[in-house]
Amino acid sequence: MEAGRTDTMNEHCQNEKIALYCGWKFDKNQYKQWISPDGTTWNYPPAYTKDLNQMHEAEKVLACTDEGPKTSERRRYLMILEAVIAGPPDRFGDRPNRQLSTPFATVAQRAEAFLHTIGKWEEVK
Repeated sequence: MEAGRTDTMNEHCQNEKIALYCGWKFDKNQYKQWISPDGTTWNYPPAYTKDLNQMHEAEKVLACTDEGPKTSERRRYLMILEAVIAGPPDRFGDRPNRQLSTPFATVAQRAEAFLHTIGKWEEVK
């Protein structure tokens, strides 16, 4: 889970998957427009991967209550976000960026963690 890799989903695909999870719908008919949860139409889904405010709105959609023995989506999201920020382990098994705090996560790191949390992250082959 390392942000900024070239073998990851492109931003357009990430934005679409986040939008669908947040309640947006894609109208495949003649106009091919995105319909927001409040019913307004747009040509594109929100730019979650570029706009911290949009990503914050997406984070609000994650369930915050524990689901029985399962951890809540928000708690899983924070754990995954921490792993994304820390990057891959070095040759000694340490994560050099582990001390970085989640409030300083970039919007790209947040989008990646969000997609991992909802099970929609895809590695590009």
